[in-house]
Amino acid sequence: MWKSLLTKQSPSAAHCFRVPRHLREAYTRYGGFRPRPKRDKYSRRGLALTVIPGILLGGFIAKKIAYFLEISELFTPDDMDDDDEE
Repeated sequence: MWKSLLTKQSPSAAHCFRVPRHLREAYTRYGGFRPRPKRDKYSRRGLALTVIPGILLGGFIAKKIAYFLEISELFTPDDMDDDDEE
């Protein structure tokens, strides 16, 4: 069994004792927590520069598609608020 562990040819029973990757990166070998990863000072700025243009571009494309569907009469919204004629 030791030979298989050293040569990376682990038997199927050795897979039961493997530590998941997310736990390997969070804990030290002796069970202590590792320090938090350093946060990039531009991470929030990068997130904002990615999300905000994506939302704006998606809204613009949706507006253009809705306009095209209305012009080509594939979809016209019904006016359900015309209850004033009673």
